[in-house]
Amino acid sequence: MSKSKALSTLRRYLRATYRRSHDDPPIVKWARRVVVLVVGSTVLLAGILMIVTPGPAVVVIPAGLAILAIEFVWARRWLKHFRDAARQVGRRVSGKGPEGREKGEPSPPDPLSQEERGK
Repeated sequence: MSKSKALSTLRRYLRATYRRSHDDPPIVKWARRVVVLVVGSTVLLAGILMIVTPGPAVVVIPAGLAILAIEFVWARRWLKHFRDAARQVGRRVSGKGPEGREKGEPSPPDPLSQEERGK
């Protein structure tokens, strides 16, 4: 599939999704928002409680944020922050830098030299 065809397909899908979500009556929008808020906050609070009690808080907190991110932008931001922090911890634990290389390991050579780029 070509790049332009893939983008066209993606645009059509997003437009259809946008229209479908905006065609709902206001009561359905608010009901969905309330259900997402109640379920997501319950899961998030359970995860926060698991920080001090035994349980997989590291799994449950992002799950609660993901549920809340369905309807709330602030939850998407927190989820992105949580994901970035988890990646940083993973890099520190594995001893790898931001590019995925071992610390102290030289950078890979540039595949195209200045002459080959035409500069």
